[in-house]
Amino acid sequence: MVGFQQEGLDLKFANWPRRSIPPALGLLALCLAALAPAAHAQAVSAIPEGEIFADISMTFVTAYKDGAWVPVDVTVRNNKEDIQGWIEVSVTTLNGPASPVYRTPAESPKGSTKRFRVYCRLSGATSIQAMLYKKRRPALDAPVRVDLTPIRPEDLVSLILDDEPADYGFLRSALDRAGGGAGLHRHALRTAEVPQMPAYPQCFTAYNVVVLGQVDPGQIGLRQRDLLLRYVEEGGVLVVFAGENAARFRGTWVEELGGVSIGEQQTIDEAVLANSVFQEADRAGARSGREALITRLTPAADGVLVWGKDPVLAASRPLARGVVVTLAVDAHGKALQECAGFLHLWGDLVSRNTQKTQLNFAQAASTASQMLPSATGIRVYPWTSVLIYLLLYFFVGVVGNWLFWNWMKRREMAWVCLVFFSLGFTAYALVYGTAGRAKSTELTQLEVLRVPESGRVGSVHSMVGVLSARTAWYDLRLTNEFALVSDSWNATSQQYYMGPGGFMDANKAFQFVFDQPPRVEELRVGASVLRVFEVESDATLPGGIEGALVWDDEGLHGNLVNKTGVKIRSPFVLLEGMSIPLGDMNDATEWPVSIPRTRIVVSTMNRRTEFGPYGYYGSYGMDRTDLTVVESGVQQSLITTANDFTGQINPALGPFLCGWAEGVVQRTVSLDEPATERIARTFVVADIRVDRAKAPVPLRVPLQVLVNEVPQQTNPYAYGWGNSMQGIQGDQKASVQIIVPPQYADAKDTTLQVELHWTADNPETAMVYAPEGTDADWSATHQTGTQPQSNRNNRNESYAVTTYQERDWQRFYDATKTWVRGNVQLKKNATNGGYWGSYHVNAALLVPRHDEETGDWTPWQ
Repeated sequence: MVGFQQEGLDLKFANWPRRSIPPALGLLALCLAALAPAAHAQAVSAIPEGEIFADISMTFVTAYKDGAWVPVDVTVRNNKEDIQGWIEVSVTTLNGPASPVYRTPAESPKGSTKRFRVYCRLSGATSIQAMLYKKRRPALDAPVRVDLTPIRPEDLVSLILDDEPADYGFLRSALDRAGGGAGLHRHALRTAEVPQMPAYPQCFTAYNVVVLGQVDPGQIGLRQRDLLLRYVEEGGVLVVFAGENAARFRGTWVEELGGVSIGEQQTIDEAVLANSVFQEADRAGARSGREALITRLTPAADGVLVWGKDPVLAASRPLARGVVVTLAVDAHGKALQECAGFLHLWGDLVSRNTQKTQLNFAQAASTASQMLPSATGIRVYPWTSVLIYLLLYFFVGVVGNWLFWNWMKRREMAWVCLVFFSLGFTAYALVYGTAGRAKSTELTQLEVLRVPESGRVGSVHSMVGVLSARTAWYDLRLTNEFALVSDSWNATSQQYYMGPGGFMDANKAFQFVFDQPPRVEELRVGASVLRVFEVESDATLPGGIEGALVWDDEGLHGNLVNKTGVKIRSPFVLLEGMSIPLGDMNDATEWPVSIPRTRIVVSTMNRRTEFGPYGYYGSYGMDRTDLTVVESGVQQSLITTANDFTGQINPALGPFLCGWAEGVVQRTVSLDEPATERIARTFVVADIRVDRAKAPVPLRVPLQVLVNEVPQQTNPYAYGWGNSMQGIQGDQKASVQIIVPPQYADAKDTTLQVELHWTADNPETAMVYAPEGTDADWSATHQTGTQPQSNRNNRNESYAVTTYQERDWQRFYDATKTWVRGNVQLKKNATNGGYWGSYHVNAALLVPRHDEETGDWTPWQ
């Protein structure tokens, strides 16, 4: 490890508090420093003279979640020549090389061994490769390449900071007890490797749990400490193993973060400990006669919950959306690692935030890339218009002109008229063919400001567009030193798309350089083409949204105070798949909220945003689109589930307070030439606290519905005659498949709810739904009621909503197809044949909601 250096990878003792280094440890450090040159020389001498070797570290890239930011370390061992250049890392997908290409300056003197780091967004990545350059000349014979395979979406990832990572094999058993079939992947760093922790918050979002074990907390720098706090506040789980590690954590920032006082140690029989902290059913596996080392834990902050009383096995401190858990035992001693209760506790911790979800930035960026060109005034003509123009020119100006004057027996006039036809068609092309083309370089920025509950440091996800009047190459500087850049198109060097006038414009990969400041280089923008890329960075805020709301039988009420420093227009609350508008607050900072429940609990179709998923396609690419339409499209894409185009709000998001603000919070990029700022908007997503009733309503998970194995059309506005409902005739059966994700296949105490929206021309008719294989009485026994609904577009039209619920739905579940198959039938009246109706099916899984802390967690007394 000696001799490695790069930003964020300093392995010196600079991050240690001076007073925390014991004299013996300081003497050891001096000895290591004295031995370092010899060890370094031995490592370099192993390299043949005149050779340079490089390799990619597999610490973080062995198990990555698709779409995550991952640190990629390139180690260069140089025994050839002094090199002043850069490291270039490129990502390859199934479609070819991805954009951007990542670079970092590299200085590699002869006789040195150094590690250089870049951060790559791995989305559909099949491999990464690295090359060392001296100026523009490759310094290696061939790039270093590593093949990659992303983990399954349902698998979990843990970050273990411990000198003995093998002691954490019990986590696999804990996850197996939790069920669900998810795998567990571990990224492990020992004490000497702790400074290699990621320096960007985006790298922590993939971790389901971070564990501090046999590691010196003084080795964790201030930046990484702040990132751990942000990780917890955004929903992460941080677990601290005390036990024999108590002396390491006592009196440090870890003790303060956990909200506990770490006391003296004692030994106790493992069976006695299990009997003290677990119920009888959870004591199985505890070994009598085996001593366990535990540390006394005393809560030292408000809101800390404990597991056990005398002794306390664990202390849990909720922080915003996440939790810090301090355990009285350690992993090295293997105490309770075969006890059912302890494994159950760990299963809950490891899988606690599996339901945590992120805003759908990928879909929002794609929507912005498609819609922004219309909002900027650039009119994109299809290639057919160019073809028609050329055909008209040929048949009118050449063929028709010649035939006419040949018929008039004045062939010489055809040449004269051809000149006028050429001038006329050329003038038309200049005036109308270039309508809407950019006259100067423009900069567009739509950003999403994510405000945590504490309001300390917010995250900014910007969609930046550069519009050029001519084909040009641009360099941009980023204003934040911890900014990350990705390409919205994820373009390959061979990817093309249609540009203005039907010409084919190459979407070249650009360069993202990790430097001070970071920058984007070689960004190619075609003439009158809006090139969009994404920038993720931090923003320091004066505060967050303070106060709390209560959701009970009366509705949603309470008071909120906006201390973000950002004026939010027309705010709304995002809560369990519902968008609840608060009205125009007229730039006020204090917001009293009082919304009756009758305005909140509405049918599923009304729990969508006010803007349909396909509404903007009518104007995109043809005429100029109003900016409010762009905002609605980006907003809707942001709050829907991934790869879901139905417009359904993701029920796992929130509670948030959302709204648009004029301007941008911070200037994300600066161009290397003057540019006009055409569009600048910010969508604010702020964490708020919502206290629910003592018996919280179940979480409603919307499910996709197929009709005859084809996705049914949806209409977020209303139903009515000739609308998106499916037609059906009397006594005809329609096959309906309800897709249930595999992770819910074995979920307990869940209920399948089916809403049948229907109309019929015979008032004595009934439309019914039933799963396949049920008897004739199922529809009657599982129906919870029928309610009339009005068409939101036409109040004179109405339809009925019949609701069914089935608790034992797993008996109808086809695991191979991942669906519940059923039928919709219009019951025919025996006295009146030949009638018809229309229907639409909504389905959801009702998942019981519990308090955030369950089991044996109790308040400290």
